[in-house]
Parts: sequence; structure tokens; C-alpha cells
Amino acid sequence: MTTILRNLDTLVSSRLGVSMSSIEVSSYLCFCSVTRPVFKGVYAADCIPDLRKYDRAAIVVNTDVSTGPGVHWLAFFYENGKLEFFDSFVVHHMI
Repeated sequence: MTTILRNLDTLVSSRLGVSMSSIEVSSYLCFCSVTRPVFKGVYAADCIPDLRKYDRAAIVVNTDVSTGPGVHWLAFFYENGKLEFFDSFVVHHMI
């Protein structure tokens, strides 16, 4: 797991059982020295940008659509043509 995703894991672990808004998630990742250089934003499931235009990019996606209240956060890290994701409800995967 990359340092970026470990940092996201730390954020999630520290907030288990506590709902987080997109503003809270974005604020944390914008101010964290590890994630700041690659963080590209927080998105709804129907608004995910194409990460291939970046060399390295980290985003957080809510599994709900933009018109919904929000359901669950997923973290994605793109580098060297590979996409890793972190889901606090499951085991780490490499796509």
C-alpha cells in the first residue's frame, strides 16, 4: 500500500463510526503534507474525473451520486498507469 493510501487509512481509522462530509475529507487531504501534492479532490460516483491526465493523483469518491446524501467513501491513488484503491470496509486491492 502506498504512503498516500496509508495516510488515508489513518484518517479513516481515526474517524471510525463518525460520518465525514466532503469538506472535512478535502480539508484533511489538502493540508496533509503527504497527500497535498497529489490530491485532486472529492467527487460523487457520477462525477469522477479521468486520472490518466495526471502523472500521480489521489482522489476520494463517495459511492453515492451527486444528487444523493452520500453513502460511503473510497480512496483512489493513480500512478504509473496503475490505480490502487482503499475501502475501509474491505481488504486492499490493486487494479
